[in-house]
Amino acid sequence: MKTYKALVKDRQSGRYTEITSEYKTQTAFRNDLRANGYIIRLAKEIGLYEYIVKNTNIDDIDKRLRTKPENDEDYRRMRQEIIRADFERIITK
Repeated sequence: MKTYKALVKDRQSGRYTEITSEYKTQTAFRNDLRANGYIIRLAKEIGLYEYIVKNTNIDDIDKRLRTKPENDEDYRRMRQEIIRADFERIITK
């Protein structure tokens, strides 16, 4: 079991909250949140979630990080890889 954390918005009240829980997979965690009436803004393993919230502006590229960067240089490299993959996908269409 891994610990996941999410920033969610309640569909009924419109309030944002953070939820932490243990699940076998991130997919199971996300599915359970949706089934309980939440809109997911960010859901990751707890270490990566904390890194994204504390060290980034939580843009769409940051949300796509899959592992926690070791340092700022690693973070910049990971962002560049995501941007490069998007660019290559766009130009090959």
